[in-house]
Amino acid sequence: MLQFPSISIIGTGNVAELLGQRLLNAGCVLSSVIGRNQHRLVQLSSDWKCNIESIDAISGDIVLVAVSDDVTIEIIEQIEQNKIVFYTAGTIDINLIKHPLVGVFYPLQTITKNRIPKIDSFPILIESEHPEVIKKLNSIAQLISNQVSVCNSIERNKIHCIAVFINNFSNHVIHIGQSIATKEKIDFSLFPSLLKETFEKLNEMNAKEAQTGPARRNDIETISNHLNLLTESEKSIYLALTNSILTTYDHDQL
Repeated sequence: MLQFPSISIIGTGNVAELLGQRLLNAGCVLSSVIGRNQHRLVQLSSDWKCNIESIDAISGDIVLVAVSDDVTIEIIEQIEQNKIVFYTAGTIDINLIKHPLVGVFYPLQTITKNRIPKIDSFPILIESEHPEVIKKLNSIAQLISNQVSVCNSIERNKIHCIAVFINNFSNHVIHIGQSIATKEKIDFSLFPSLLKETFEKLNEMNAKEAQTGPARRNDIETISNHLNLLTESEKSIYLALTNSILTTYDHDQL
């Protein structure tokens, strides 16, 4: 029978919960959970049937650090030097961390509180300078993903930036649309089929080919009509995106 290493998880947020549960479901032994939120510690330790520990007394063979980027390095450098440590931050260069057995375990997915991603598998990007750590990273990542890639810190930072455009910025633009709909008393239930088709057709063509709309066809009259409907902050975003589209399709900027 395959024997998995025991894992301690530092963190009680969305990423820690998702990865911890998927690793547990895959047969890994979750030894303990460490964090500052006592309520969440009790909840996760109960769900995972594991211990609550402190950072200076970690029992797991491997430590998964799933905390905010601004404290990741500080936490890793407190962990015993003989422990293998994985961290989940997308933009922290591995060369900045002074720990001999450190590796990256970056899930390329949007993870939101109180929502489990419906997709069964998502890419996991791994990195380490230590052969033993890479081997462990790969074997554990393969348990929960069919898309595991070795990726250095420079590439990962670029991938993270692309993800911000694709996910965070598109989500924010949809938020603006929802806000306008609310302000103008327009039923937003008109739009989900449009949203679904917007993203589904990207499975069949690239985004440049899929682009439609007034900026794509250089329809200045429609663009002007839209600008008259918007607040100053909404106009600035509309114009920035419109000018980017106009440039992409060889039209003059406004």
